[in-house]
Amino acid sequence: AGIQCGYLSKKVNKVVREAEVRTPKMYRYAVQYHARVGSIPDTYDAITMMAEDRIHVDSHIHLSLLNLYRIHGFKQEALYSLSYIFSRGTSTLIAEAVYLMLVHPKYTYPEAVQLVTRLVTIPINPTTSSWLALCKLACKEDSTSNDYMEQIFGLMKQSGAAPNKHHYMLLLKELRQRKDSKGGLTERGLELA
Repeated sequence: AGIQCGYLSKKVNKVVREAEVRTPKMYRYAVQYHARVGSIPDTYDAITMMAEDRIHVDSHIHLSLLNLYRIHGFKQEALYSLSYIFSRGTSTLIAEAVYLMLVHPKYTYPEAVQLVTRLVTIPINPTTSSWLALCKLACKEDSTSNDYMEQIFGLMKQSGAAPNKHHYMLLLKELRQRKDSKGGLTERGLELA
């Protein structure tokens, strides 16, 4: 499958290179495809062609780059693309970029909650997947996640979103795994759930 994807990536760039008129949308699709299959050389090859055609690397391209950097675990590069999208992108692109950052393998819960707070303050509503990704990050933390979940539910309330069964299931699963010192589930955790 990897070889096939590599072959298709080369083919995509060949089609773009041989096109009579190369448009920004054409590059968007090419970069999006390369990023999705995780091909760094083909992505950069497409961007080099963009530079030759003097076509600007816009927020759509940066969203694809952010996905590529997420796949490969490049954090600083991902944060640069995120920053660009925040300054130039539409609210939809910003919300999508935030989700990709929340599922970045090197992103931590404190960073994530700060990012979501920033989004809610703009205000832009995080996607349903983003809330779930934030809950999952909270559950990965070493200390008890009750406080984190309370923090997340507070943010959800602020943004007008409502926790759904998946958020509560994550919390209950976490509560079962982490009992308080008396051997029972924490009262605050149960109250939240």
